[in-house]
Amino acid sequence: MQNDYNNAEKYFYKSIAAANKNNDKKMLALNLLKLGNIMQSQGYSDNAHNYYDSALVIHRSMNDIRGMANIYNYLGELYATKNETTLSQQCAHQAPPPPDRKLRAARSVPIARGIPIHIATTITRSPGRSTV
Repeated sequence: MQNDYNNAEKYFYKSIAAANKNNDKKMLALNLLKLGNIMQSQGYSDNAHNYYDSALVIHRSMNDIRGMANIYNYLGELYATKNETTLSQQCAHQAPPPPDRKLRAARSVPIARGIPIHIATTITRSPGRSTV
């Protein structure tokens, strides 16, 4: 299993180099996120946090609301695994609001360790019916 992580890590570093060369911020942020996931799954939470923070900075610079929300989700999960409940909950509330007005409802659902996280539900209206 460790060899799989090492191989994945190696390829993500190569992809980061290519993203930097091509000035592809979205791909750079994605690869940083994936490296954070690898670090987190190996128990290197400080390294994971650094990768997530780097990805978050990039998403903020692009005003990528969806990307920022995704990173906050992973940061919240990271804090939950470290039993840092307050920080985990703060991450659930730090995600920026959606950029459009399609968001109509939100609900809380319990996740690991009983920490609530808000799940947004988009309602699309079509003639005569709505779907959730």
